[in-house]
Amino acid sequence: MFEQNKYTEVYYKIIDRAKNRVLVNQYTENHHIIPKSMGGKRTRDNEVKLTAKEHYICHLLLIRMVSSRKDKRKMCFALHGMRRSRTGKRYNSGLYERSRIRISELISGKNNPSYGKRYYGSDNPFYGKTHTKEAKEKMSAAQKRKTGPKNSFYGKKHTEKTKKTLGQIKSKPIRVTFTDGKIIKLPSQKSLGTYLGKSEHLGLKLNKVQFSHLWEKYNILRIENEDV
Repeated sequence: MFEQNKYTEVYYKIIDRAKNRVLVNQYTENHHIIPKSMGGKRTRDNEVKLTAKEHYICHLLLIRMVSSRKDKRKMCFALHGMRRSRTGKRYNSGLYERSRIRISELISGKNNPSYGKRYYGSDNPFYGKTHTKEAKEKMSAAQKRKTGPKNSFYGKKHTEKTKKTLGQIKSKPIRVTFTDGKIIKLPSQKSLGTYLGKSEHLGLKLNKVQFSHLWEKYNILRIENEDV
């Protein structure tokens, strides 16, 4: 997927460093290691928290890490989206970071239109309502996994280096915090399933962002990499 060059090496150094550190009270942005436009999934093992400057630099590197014209165009569009400015000013990594931090400050706390509001239980505008049969069918169809040529990753495969990186992420120890305050440390993501008396597959599933809604069922409050 990615070219084996100096840009790819720098990219993964930034990613590895970000996955093995603690940032306290610092603005960060979520980054997909394998871009979604190239088949990357919205899963825990494909996401990392980067500073705004690192995020900008990683998108610059991604343009040099792909070889096909189609993928380069995708990466250029992604970077262009980060460079958009109403003032017409061209962003660099430092200016981008300062701008994003300032925006974060302006919409945090009481400045956030959602401050003090709750969107669960009786406070949820959809509370007590149900979707129609037609709406359920449409949502089900939208969620079905695309197969064959319709799949954006069709005909592609991860490089051995990418496979190794993703494998290392899954095998890293995790720290699980339960709603009753109990905290446990486990040797890997799949071991969470065994701890709960379920399958290893469930353990991997619970570590994926899109399945975090299942945490409530198992009284899980938070799952983190133990070395975070």
